[in-house]
Amino acid sequence: MSAATQDAQTGSHGLTILFAVGLALILGVCVLAAGEIAIIAVFGTIAFVVFLRYPVLGLHLTTVLLLVSGSIGQIGPLRVAVPVTAAKVCGFVTFLAWISNLLARRQPFRFNREMALLVLFFLWSAIGVFASPHWEEQWPDWFRLGTLLTYFLLAIHLLDTPKRIHTFVIVILLCGLGMATFAVVQYLTPALQLDVDTAIADMGVRAEGAYVDTESLTGSAAVRVSGGAGHSNWLAMIILIILPLNTYWFATAKSWRIKALSLLTAALEVVALILTFTRVGFLVGLTVLVILGVRHLFRWNPYRISAAAAAVVLAWFMLPSAYKERVLEPKQYATSSSVQSRIELQEAALRFTRERPVWGLGLGGYGYRLLEDNTRTAEHMRWIVEEAGWSPLFIGTHNLPLQILCETGVVGLGLLVTFFVVLLRDLGRARKQFVATGDKRMLYLTMALEVSLWSFLICGLFLHALQQKIWWMMAAIATVVPLYQVSAVEVRERVKARAPGVREPVTR
Repeated sequence: MSAATQDAQTGSHGLTILFAVGLALILGVCVLAAGEIAIIAVFGTIAFVVFLRYPVLGLHLTTVLLLVSGSIGQIGPLRVAVPVTAAKVCGFVTFLAWISNLLARRQPFRFNREMALLVLFFLWSAIGVFASPHWEEQWPDWFRLGTLLTYFLLAIHLLDTPKRIHTFVIVILLCGLGMATFAVVQYLTPALQLDVDTAIADMGVRAEGAYVDTESLTGSAAVRVSGGAGHSNWLAMIILIILPLNTYWFATAKSWRIKALSLLTAALEVVALILTFTRVGFLVGLTVLVILGVRHLFRWNPYRISAAAAAVVLAWFMLPSAYKERVLEPKQYATSSSVQSRIELQEAALRFTRERPVWGLGLGGYGYRLLEDNTRTAEHMRWIVEEAGWSPLFIGTHNLPLQILCETGVVGLGLLVTFFVVLLRDLGRARKQFVATGDKRMLYLTMALEVSLWSFLICGLFLHALQQKIWWMMAAIATVVPLYQVSAVEVRERVKARAPGVREPVTR
């Protein structure tokens, strides 16, 4: 190495150290002058500069922060508010950087049918919110829906190449691996389990704790992990939506190390799903397994059948007794108090729908209306709100279609149903085109996305999940994949028309 090169490297290291020291001094002064807001502003400015050059990096970072922040939506001083605040700041800065590039470079703006339907749903839902007597408490829920819509808009513009789509899927899968690993750690670490006496108050506020549940159990309690999702139900839903994508990861992996990682991810996710102790996880999980088989994303052979049979036998002996009693005991589905409460919640939603059938109670309005009811479940919810400090916004019907019908009326439900019909129809058409063009990578992704979306819709029959971030991510991928297949078909036709041996790159 020459002396000039050594001097150049020394000078580069010196500048890096000088920059780090200068940044530390600036942060120190800002903290003394304006506190935490100054730190957010400084890092936000730095992120803006970086995201101007690499906007998709901002999308990936925002996605990771959204998934690890659980179901909490408020910015505040709580421990779980750190990733929430970071996600919102990162998302806002990424959006600004994307808008700046859009205007400066005159990039195309995409406003397709899916986006139009979601915008109409968002605007329509505002009528019920601002017509509600509790609109001041409800409008933040409507604003939160707007942030998710903005994220969707950002994603469908930045996921503009097959490589970016693939990387985005892998980022989500690695987040699933992290959440599943954390869930197992929760189960094995008593310090990460919520105290039974304060579990109701902590539920939905602390994203890092497992919930010790003794409901309807005669033996040991169920330690229901959350994996950072805020609640075991939400973790189960996230895993059920992500799990089918592992088949795409395995099928398109270029080395056995990556294939082994995808298998490890799927195995840990199944373990975490079991440790949620959710009946939804069991019922929807079996359904997803059947759909994967029907779609031929998982092929059976004698060796796999033998391995699956051995795994089932081994799992039966290793399953916690609380899981067998809570999930595998048929009478639990009829006599469990939680099941009875959900039935009352859904009956109430139907009654409330008749009061405002067109525009509904407004997003978040179901909980406030339920507190005025006189059922046993409503009385229990009033106690939770008054004694445990829950927000009525947390109260839902445990059924997505009924929640949408009750809070946005028949028009709102119709718009959202139309959105999913269009999404699944376009995916179906894209799948046929990928078969025709022989694009196996995109074919596997399309089929896995179809299963993921069906998994979400089935989960929605048991959970009120409109504001859960994971399905918005899946919907964004599902929206851009059919757009890619048009280009793939056109390029293949051009390649056929050219001389043999000449190939063209697939571009958008």
